[in-house]
Amino acid sequence: AEATLERHIPGVVREKMVIAVMRHQAEATLEKLEQVSKLIRNTGYLGSKAPIDKKPKDYPEKYFARFPIDIHLVKMIIQTLQSDDIYLGAEAFPSPEHRSTRLSAQAGMLYVILYFAPDILHNRDSEMREYVDKHYNDNWMITIHMGYVVDLSEQWRGYGAAKKALSNIMTSRNISEAANQNLKWFQEAKVELNDFLTAGILNEQYVL
Repeated sequence: AEATLERHIPGVVREKMVIAVMRHQAEATLEKLEQVSKLIRNTGYLGSKAPIDKKPKDYPEKYFARFPIDIHLVKMIIQTLQSDDIYLGAEAFPSPEHRSTRLSAQAGMLYVILYFAPDILHNRDSEMREYVDKHYNDNWMITIHMGYVVDLSEQWRGYGAAKKALSNIMTSRNISEAANQNLKWFQEAKVELNDFLTAGILNEQYVL
């Protein structure tokens, strides 16, 4: 919800919407007005199309800090995302080469939850190296919310430990190998798909 608000409704517009509602209805009749105001108050974020260097300082962690979560709970969630396959995808993706695909959903969750513990992003070199090696080793372009794509090399530019961990895997060699491997898999999948497109094969009974 926050990502959609920030991307599509500028902060100034959100604030004016609240003022309009307050003027239309008595403030006393509005439930949880303080919490709603915290959520939509302007952050200075100019949207996903704005240059990365125009992002407000300490954003989005300051935004998330408006609704603080116990840091011990945050760290437990991070540890679970790091150590467990929470969607039990090993059966569907048994090959070690498909690990990043199998863990992609929780990799997106990990990316978001780390902003609730910004000290890890800034200062915990060894921890960030573990997270990057497992979840982002060949997958630094991730999706976190219905087509909202994140480039870690841009978003983590201002976080020392995260940037350092990412630089270890985003070498010219690794990038070239990942691109070539993806191209190979795409070509193989295209050939296999042709077998299913033969008339009479891809019917309702076969799919079921």
